[in-house]
Amino acid sequence: MSGIRGQPHNNWGKQGWELVQVVPGPEGGLVGYFKRPTGGGAANAGLDAAAVAAQQFGE
Repeated sequence: MSGIRGQPHNNWGKQGWELVQVVPGPEGGLVGYFKRPTGGGAANAGLDAAAVAAQQFGE
């Protein structure tokens, strides 16, 4: 996760990703594990609207 801060993480959150764990990497640094609901329907409700809103606000 070295060098990845702020904006990329914010964008991943808007796409439904959630950071669930950060652990030391095998060669140093940190490794982040993310998850998000699979499939469509209620599990991902609002992700399309969030993407449209982000584009409207230039994010």
